[in-house]
Amino acid sequence: MKKINTKRMIFKSKNNESSVTFVAFLIVSSANIVFIFNNTIRKLVELPFKLDTFFLYSIFGIIGLYSLKLLLVRFFNNKITIFLIILILVNFLLTILIYSNHSIYFTTIGFNMILSLPWLIVGLSLRDFVKFYSYIYVAGLLAVITVVLSLFVFEFDIFETSLYNQNYAYILLLPAVVFWDRITTQVKLQDIFLLLLSLILMIFIGARGPIFSFVFFIFFKILLNFKLKNNNSIIKIIVVFVALIGMMFYFDMLLDLFESVAKFLNLSTRVLERLKERTFFADNSRIEIIEVSLKILIENPLFGTGIGAERIVIANKFGINSYDQIIGWYPHNIFIEILLHFGVVIGAILIIMLVFAQIKTLISCRDSIKKSVYSIFFIIGFFPLLFSGTYTESKLLFFFLGLIINYLGNNKVITHGRNKQYD
Repeated sequence: MKKINTKRMIFKSKNNESSVTFVAFLIVSSANIVFIFNNTIRKLVELPFKLDTFFLYSIFGIIGLYSLKLLLVRFFNNKITIFLIILILVNFLLTILIYSNHSIYFTTIGFNMILSLPWLIVGLSLRDFVKFYSYIYVAGLLAVITVVLSLFVFEFDIFETSLYNQNYAYILLLPAVVFWDRITTQVKLQDIFLLLLSLILMIFIGARGPIFSFVFFIFFKILLNFKLKNNNSIIKIIVVFVALIGMMFYFDMLLDLFESVAKFLNLSTRVLERLKERTFFADNSRIEIIEVSLKILIENPLFGTGIGAERIVIANKFGINSYDQIIGWYPHNIFIEILLHFGVVIGAILIIMLVFAQIKTLISCRDSIKKSVYSIFFIIGFFPLLFSGTYTESKLLFFFLGLIINYLGNNKVITHGRNKQYD
């Protein structure tokens, strides 16, 4: 009988976990890494056939292959995830059959959902939350660097013909919540500086959604960790509210100051103007889309429209038939979107499961690091979908879903310094 080498098994297991954790980091920050690397190289030399991009993705692929077996084992061991994927796939294929004259449009939606699958699998497989928490700090730094380089070094026209750029503003949401989360644990000047830089850039880029998400995150974290017996928590809450009250007294003066700076830097003043006019939350066009979506749901309560078809129906209600325009006519609310995709019965069940899973994970989790990770990805992955975007294109949502399924299905985490068994 062969003697089992326990030390070798533990070493191999730790290496596998490290590779999965690093893949999770790459999943979250790969776009920023590629952006920084490619544009820095192209400032110096223009490589043929996009060899710089090919080089980076080759490295990402090799790292991914190293942990592929463990990722697939954990994925196929989770029956709930496989069932949900089959449900989505069957719904999507039936919708394509019904709307067969929109094949190019559905190809785009299907491709986006396929690209989200690795994010789900990696979130589902993550175990080393301590190391991953340190990695997302690095991911936050990379996000800030990406925006700073875009604006002030590469000098890209990120606004083009628009008054704001939603994509760049949402890039900054990750660093903003990460730096705030770290400050609530341990105050460091570098984190305060990076937080202020992230928020100022977010305001100057002009999108409201990320700003609202960040403000919600502050109060969400306070409620999530609220303990009257903890003096440190009370002091932090008092400091936050005193700072907010102080800002209220000088609110208009601060807005004027920021507006002057934004104009000097040739950046967006949209958010600042909305705040001055007290119309920050006003959005008639989005409300109109939601109202039309609800009418469509009333017309199709049992089976809904199917995945992706709601955009065709909504766009048609507004007299739009062009493929390029249809793609952006989603309901701007994940709950309405799910009901339209699956009908009231199945949709309501899925929504209840989704809400319950999030509440269970965020409230019952006792590990502070894990709770921070869940809170961060709740804000950047799920919360914006309540008023913007579509879940079919949100890779961060699928990563967050992987994390909460991971927690509910396998409530174990690596504790450094102690050996654990991993499934």
